Amino acid sequence: MAAEPHNCDGNKNLNAMLSLHYQLSEKWSTNWSVAYGGTDPDQTLFPNALKASGAAHANLIWHLAPEFLVGAEYMIGKRENANETDGSAQRLQLSTMYDL
Repeated sequence: MAAEPHNCDGNKNLNAMLSLHYQLSEKWSTNWSVAYGGTDPDQTLFPNALKASGAAHANLIWHLAPEFLVGAEYMIGKRENANETDGSAQRLQLSTMYDL
């Protein structure tokens, strides 16, 4: 008995991202970015599959010394699932970096 052929068509996806880095001064810099991604998932197989999402990030970095940075970042994101449920998130993140 011969096996039946399977249809392995992929999902169509759309993804885009835009980022900007700007050196404000010798001691301060900032990064900004926005991103979007979308697809058309099979809701019958994966009702919680990601259908679309987007995020935006903005940060401010203080260059205390060439090897030591302190920064703060704000992020906001949105998500929609194949079954039309959605949600959003926000985050404020503080960080330090020391380059050995």
